[in-house]
Amino acid sequence: MQFIFNENKEVIAEQEGDNITRLIRTSDLWAMESEPEKTWYHYASDEQGSTIFITDRQGKVKNHYAYDAFGNIIESEEQIPNRYQYTGQQFDQITQQYYLRARFYNPAIARFKQEDEYHGDGLNLYAYCVNNPVDYYDPSGYILCATVVGS
Repeated sequence: MQFIFNENKEVIAEQEGDNITRLIRTSDLWAMESEPEKTWYHYASDEQGSTIFITDRQGKVKNHYAYDAFGNIIESEEQIPNRYQYTGQQFDQITQQYYLRARFYNPAIARFKQEDEYHGDGLNLYAYCVNNPVDYYDPSGYILCATVVGS
């Protein structure tokens, strides 16, 4: 498996053998298309960018997910492989952690595996979103973002 990243260290393509999968991302919409199979999937997400369901070209739900506040999967059904889950980030099935580009996040203990390089977010340099993942999320592992609900 090979990955191609953009300038934000987000995966934009994956290649395994002859199969190339492209990920199309915008701020609030993303999709995946594969060649040579010519498959296409739409990822629907919540306010934090977490994947809540994936549909095929005909609109049929293929996968759905529900998470607790810290990103533990509390309900899921998958018909197609998917690694992009909580806050739209890659979930590693082996380590059971999310790769947030700057560091790994473990939802079971609600902590990062590595300390914060910036040392400016309080006394606990391993805390995820100052222990408030309802109001904040951290898509990069560097800085938290406020969750915006409504307009």
